[in-house]
Amino acid sequence: MIARANWETLQLDLRATNMIDSMGLNLLVSIIKLARTRQSKITALIANQNVQRALCFTRLNTQMELIAA
Repeated sequence: MIARANWETLQLDLRATNMIDSMGLNLLVSIIKLARTRQSKITALIANQNVQRALCFTRLNTQMELIAA
């Protein structure tokens, strides 16, 4: 049996990100699903308005907390 690390919060640092394409959005959905299986909270640090708009448009902002950085 493989021991899994326990973590309460997953923080994604997207401050250097200027845009998110469909592959990036799909990756975020996969990460959110994984974090949910571990009952973990997800936060994302965001510095770019385009990234924030993309996450809001796709409603991923309802699945994680967005923090303007």
